[in-house]
Amino acid sequence: MASTFHFFRDTLQINLDTIRALNAPGGATIVFGARSITLSELISGYSYVIAADELKVPSGVVAIQNSDAITPASVTVLAQKIDGALRVSVAGVAGEAGANGEPGESASSRAIRQAVSRWFCLVGTVATAGMVRMAGPAGI
Repeated sequence: MASTFHFFRDTLQINLDTIRALNAPGGATIVFGARSITLSELISGYSYVIAADELKVPSGVVAIQNSDAITPASVTVLAQKIDGALRVSVAGVAGEAGANGEPGESASSRAIRQAVSRWFCLVGTVATAGMVRMAGPAGI
C-alpha cells in the first residue's frame, strides 16, 4: 500500500534534494504545502500534491516518467498564483494486454447477406405509376 508524506513550510523549494531528504518509498504520495513554493524539479516514481498561495516555476517544464502500471505517478497543483510557464508532463506506461475479442462471423454467411442486400438494391425496388413495389424471393 502506498504511503503519504506531508511537508509544510512557510516557504519551500522543491528540488531533488528536498524530495530525497524525505526518504519516501517509491510509489508514495508527497504532499507539499507552503505560502510560497519554488518548483525546480520532480523525481519520477512518486505522486505529488503541491498546494501554495504562490507557485514560482523558474524552468517552466516539469516532466516525470511513469515506470509502474500498478501505482502510476500523478501531479496535482493547487495554487492561487503561478509565476512562470508551468508545463507538467506525466508520461503513461504500457498496460496489460487486453482480452481476446468475440469470435467473428464466418465469411460465407457475411457474403450471403451482402449478396442478398445487393440483390434488393438492384432488383428489389421497382417504381410503377408513382407506387413502390418490393420484389424478392419468398421468405426473405
